[in-house]
Amino acid sequence: CVSDVPLESDEGYFSTYAHFGIHYDMLSDKVRTESYRDAILRNTETFKDKTVLDLGCGTGILSMFSAKAGAKKVYALDQSEVIYHAMDIIRENNLD
Repeated sequence: CVSDVPLESDEGYFSTYAHFGIHYDMLSDKVRTESYRDAILRNTETFKDKTVLDLGCGTGILSMFSAKAGAKKVYALDQSEVIYHAMDIIRENNLD
């Protein structure tokens, strides 16, 4: 049961995503990032006027793609400290 897992176990996992390095590696993977982008932006009818929940959003890249695809509202959530970078990135792209 999830409630039986000590909080300290979660902290170790989420702290690995708090550092920008892991996100830099993922964003630098051009094939990966462009595949996500293309899948979302080529299917705008799926996103248009919908509400999107991006759990574990990291830097918010998929959230931003969703917004650009026409989502009415996008909720980008992350347990790690990277969420503060995501908030800045989203603001800098005028998607807040």
